[in-house]
Amino acid sequence: MGRPGIAAIIALTTLGGWAAPTLAGTTTPAAGDRSFPGAAPRSLGLRGPGLQGPGLRVAGVLSPNPVIAGAESVHMVTVTNTGDQTVERVTVADTLDPNTVPGPLPAGCSTVDQTVTCGGPRLTIGPGESLTYHIPVVTDPALPDGTNLRARAEATTAGTTTDSAQIIGQTRTLADVELRKSAPARANANGGSTYTLTVTNHGPSRATDVTVRDPAAGDRATITGRPPECPGGGPALDCPLGTLEPHESRTFAVTITPHAAGTIESCATVHTAARERDTDNNRSCASTTVDAVQGAATPEPTSVVDMTTTPLLGRAEILATPPDLRRRAGRHERERGAAHLEAAPPALPLPTPGTGTRGHDALPPPAHHHAPLPVTGLSFWIFGLGAAVLLSIGLLVRSFSRPGGTGGTLAGAGDGTGPSTGKGTSGSSNGDRARKGGAHGKPKSAR
Repeated sequence: MGRPGIAAIIALTTLGGWAAPTLAGTTTPAAGDRSFPGAAPRSLGLRGPGLQGPGLRVAGVLSPNPVIAGAESVHMVTVTNTGDQTVERVTVADTLDPNTVPGPLPAGCSTVDQTVTCGGPRLTIGPGESLTYHIPVVTDPALPDGTNLRARAEATTAGTTTDSAQIIGQTRTLADVELRKSAPARANANGGSTYTLTVTNHGPSRATDVTVRDPAAGDRATITGRPPECPGGGPALDCPLGTLEPHESRTFAVTITPHAAGTIESCATVHTAARERDTDNNRSCASTTVDAVQGAATPEPTSVVDMTTTPLLGRAEILATPPDLRRRAGRHERERGAAHLEAAPPALPLPTPGTGTRGHDALPPPAHHHAPLPVTGLSFWIFGLGAAVLLSIGLLVRSFSRPGGTGGTLAGAGDGTGPSTGKGTSGSSNGDRARKGGAHGKPKSAR
């Protein structure tokens, strides 16, 4: 190679040395500036083929799932930097379902309406690093089984693409209804005794169709005071209480009257249409010792005999009384006697003479009263009538018991007193015939 060729090589080398400072200078053309040819390639040449730049990925998990209605659950939101550069000013937002409310938030988080925001200008995530936020959430206790819950979590930063994820779950009801029954330790027979029943829903979910049933001592007592929560009648209580919110209680009382002395124990139960986590507290029992009433013994019924008598009236008084008054007086006496028989209690059976023990049930000896009977006007009237009747009977007997000649003599004597025209002889003849008839023992009329 001659001198001209060597000179050309030296010139080219010198020009290449001056071009290198221009590529490594501090002045960088703006992107898209066409006045600097090759600006975009220089920028690409600086990153190199193995560099990717910053990138964020978001993932969300609900725990537990399904969610207990009325209980607390947790949204676990995880943000990961999948790039090779540090990401600054990262903000994580979690938009909750309308049927949920946020619980106690972790540090660095705040809430506005239904959105929980964490991070911000001071949050930096390095390449390959992850950050997880635990956001507590409380579900509405009135939600039924199978209600879908949807939330959305997203991460943003300046100069990067926003990434988001959905958090989906379902609800499940779970309640705990408890019944407590209390009763007085002692009570008196035929006296009122008050029992108290208290129903409480410990949650966390709402309890629906709550019903209390209590036999209330069955046939050993009578319900004398029924609460308004337990309508109807009969010897048992059936109390539909409806819906109980979490931590809500209902208390009502019932009054019963025991029939006899002894111990009364009764148990009440409560049921709900909701799912329960504990059924051992759905039954409660209470017992009461009933004492007999101390007092005087009830006397035995005895028969009462009415010794009232109506005074007897004399014959003149009876005859002087108008017939209609006598009839009404007789009817009044009959009605009075019938009413007395209906009102009088049944007489006790009398003991047989000679039986029984010596004491209050022995038959006492008969009592004879020697007082003279009273003499009334009716008694004198009957005595006078009887005497007259007896006197008449005596005279009749005496008249018919005289001999038959007496009649003939009386006839003859009667005829002889007439005129003396020969009738006196006729009278003697009649007297002879009368004596003959008397001698034969038959009267003339018998022939």
